[in-house]
Amino acid sequence: MKERGGGGTCLNQHYCCIAWASRGFCSSNQSYMRQYCQPSCNFCSGSSPPALWNSQTCVDFSPNCAQWFRQGQCTANPNYMSENCKSTCG
Repeated sequence: MKERGGGGTCLNQHYCCIAWASRGFCSSNQSYMRQYCQPSCNFCSGSSPPALWNSQTCVDFSPNCAQWFRQGQCTANPNYMSENCKSTCG
């Protein structure tokens, strides 16, 4: 769903794009963000389409998410982490 020249679509393809963009990922992880989060990073040519997801849908519900991420819990416990640590684990 990347915009290509004159006719493709330019859409956020992940519900956390807006949150990630606000945390500076457009610069620190530009390759991924250019592919999946073009509107949130202003990578679209032409007029900007509306974002598909509200940044409120991509939140961590625990203050421990960053610590758990460092401990590998996003992969070791993906069901819990993807639901409760959406911003950290996606």
